[in-house]
Amino acid sequence: MSDGNEISNHYRPKNLGQKAAEGIVWSYFSYAIILVSQTVGLVVLARLLTPEDFGVFAIAVMFVEVGRSAFGMGLGPSLVQREGNIDDFIDVAWTSNFLVSTVVTFILFICVPFVVDRFFEAPNAIWPAWVLLTVVIMDGSRNPQNLILIRTLDMRRHFWLTIPATVSRFIGSIIFALFAPSVWALVFGYWLWHFLQLIASYLIMPGRPRFVWDKRKFREMYSFGGWLQLKNVLRWLSRNLDSVIVGNVLGTTQLGFYNRAITLAKLPQQQLTSVVDLIAFPMFATIQNKRAEKIQQAVKYNFDISCLTLFPLILALLFFGNILVVLLLGETWAYMTVAFQFLFVAVSIEALTQSFFPLLRGLGFSKHEFVLHVLKLIVLLAILFPMTKRWGIEGSALSIVIASLSSMPFVLYRVKKLAQIRVADWLYTLLICSIGLALIWPIVILSRHWFVTDVIFLLIMLPASWLFYIVFLGMSHYYLNGIGPFGSLVYALNKLRPKSSSVETPSI
Repeated sequence: MSDGNEISNHYRPKNLGQKAAEGIVWSYFSYAIILVSQTVGLVVLARLLTPEDFGVFAIAVMFVEVGRSAFGMGLGPSLVQREGNIDDFIDVAWTSNFLVSTVVTFILFICVPFVVDRFFEAPNAIWPAWVLLTVVIMDGSRNPQNLILIRTLDMRRHFWLTIPATVSRFIGSIIFALFAPSVWALVFGYWLWHFLQLIASYLIMPGRPRFVWDKRKFREMYSFGGWLQLKNVLRWLSRNLDSVIVGNVLGTTQLGFYNRAITLAKLPQQQLTSVVDLIAFPMFATIQNKRAEKIQQAVKYNFDISCLTLFPLILALLFFGNILVVLLLGETWAYMTVAFQFLFVAVSIEALTQSFFPLLRGLGFSKHEFVLHVLKLIVLLAILFPMTKRWGIEGSALSIVIASLSSMPFVLYRVKKLAQIRVADWLYTLLICSIGLALIWPIVILSRHWFVTDVIFLLIMLPASWLFYIVFLGMSHYYLNGIGPFGSLVYALNKLRPKSSSVETPSI
C-alpha cells in the first residue's frame, strides 16, 4: 500500500473535542446541501414519474441493498475502532470486500428473474435490478484509504468524497426524466451516484489498494465486524420487510406510494446517521479506554446533539407534514400522508435509538446492534403481514412504529449498564424537547385559520415555530440550571472559537 504513512501519522485527531465540533459543522453543511438536492429531486421527479415507476425502482434497489448487506462485513468499522496502526490491514480489507461483493452480485444476478417474476409479479423490474446490481461491485471496490477521513474526523475532505456525487444523482435523474420519463431516470441517477463515489475515493486520498489476502488479519478484523455483518443483514430485513410485503400484497403502485413516504420520512434520520457514523463512532473509539466520567460526558453530548438535530425536524414534518406532502409532491401523492406521518414517528424513534450505537461500537460491543435488530425483526414478523392486509400501507407504517418502540428498552438498558449513566440525564433532555413541541402545537393549530393559503401559513409559521423552540430551549437551560440539550450546543459552539478565547468548556 503506497503512502500508508499518512494513516500511521494521523490516525487519531489531536484535539478530539474541537475536531468533533468541526466535524458536526461540516456534517450539517453537507446535510443542508443533500436536503436541498433531495427536496428538489422529490418535487420534480414526483411530477414527472408515476407511483408505479417508483415501485419498480424500489424493487430493483432491494436487490442492491441485499448485496451491500451481504458483503458489508464490518471491516471498515473494525479498522476505525481498532487502536494503533492499520496500514497492514487496509489491503486485506479491500481484497475481502471486492471478492465477496463480486460473488454476491453473481448470485443475486441469477436470482433476480425468479424473485421479481414470481414474488412481486413485476417482470419490468428485472432489467433495472440487473443494471443496479453493478453498484454492489462498485461499492466493494472503493479505496479503503478513505477510512483515514473518518478516523481523523476530517469531514472537510469527506465532504468532497460524498456531496458532489450525491448532488449529481438528482441532477442526472431529473435531466433523464425530462427527456425520457420512466423508471430508468431513477436507475441512471442511482448508478451515477455510486460510480462517482467510486472515482472520488481514488482521487481524494493517496495510495492504491493491492490484492492481498491474509487469513490471520482477516479474522482479527472480522471478529469485530462479523457482528456488524449479521446486523447489516438483519437491518436490511427489518428496514425492507415492510416494502417486500407491500410489494407482494398490494402491488407496485402501492409500493411506489409507500416508497416515497419512506424516502420523505427518512430525511431527518440521514443527518443523524451522518453524525453517528462519521463523528460519534470514531470519538467513542478514541476514548474507549478513558475513565467512566469522560465516557458519560461524551454519551450525554452525543444524545443532546441528536435531539437538537431531530426535534426541529419533528416539529416541521409532524405539524406541517400534510401541507408539505401536497406542496412538494403534488395532489397525486396526498394518499400517502397518513402512512408518511406514521413512518416519520417510527424513524424518529429509530434515530434516537441509533444515537447510542457509537458507544456500543466504540467500546467493542457491536453484537448489541445485532440483538436490537433481532428483536425488531421478531416483532415485525408477527404483526407486519396481518396489519398490511387489513389496513394497507397505513397498517405497514404503524407496524414499523410498534417494532421500533419494542426494541428501544434493550438499547437503553445496555447503554445505562455500560456507561453508568442516570436515566434522568436522558429523560430531562427528552422532556424539555417534548415540552417545547407541546407548547408550539396549539399555537400552530389555532393560527391556521388566520392565513389565506397553506403556503403562506407554512412560510410564516414554520420559521416562527423554530425560533420559539430555540428560545424555549435557551430559557430552559438558563432558568433550570442547565437542564436540557442547549448546554451541549453552547459547548459545541465554544469549541469552534479560536484558541485564544477565554471561554472555559468541559473537555470530552
